[in-house]
Amino acid sequence: MAEASATKDVEASAEAAWAVVGDFTTLHRWAVGMASLELTKGDGEALGSVRAVTMENGGGKVVEELLAKEAMAYRYAILEAPLPLEHYVGEVRVEPTRFGARISWRSRFDVGNGASEQELCAMLEQMYAASLESAAAKL
Repeated sequence: MAEASATKDVEASAEAAWAVVGDFTTLHRWAVGMASLELTKGDGEALGSVRAVTMENGGGKVVEELLAKEAMAYRYAILEAPLPLEHYVGEVRVEPTRFGARISWRSRFDVGNGASEQELCAMLEQMYAASLESAAAKL
């Protein structure tokens, strides 16, 4: 399985950081490259809720299901995507630190269709890092 991840330390409380990144239905407000989000099943709080994210610049649609929720973390699976990802499970998490909070976004997945694992991981990590910078700017 391939893995991709990014973290961002912020000088804000964990609660403030979670208020920005913790809602399953507002990913498009802080993650880069996402034009809109539609909740297609559930309420965004209940496990099994499904969101459809439309990517910017004709990048297609990504459909994701909420798998688990903790106090300051949620895990989701990609059901459909225009990328060669299989068995993708991602997690967004916030943890308190001595001087604020650490926001992390990580995923594990199999690479499909003969794609390059190295290139796909690099692309996801770049998107995660840019998105966490965007989230930090909202604090």
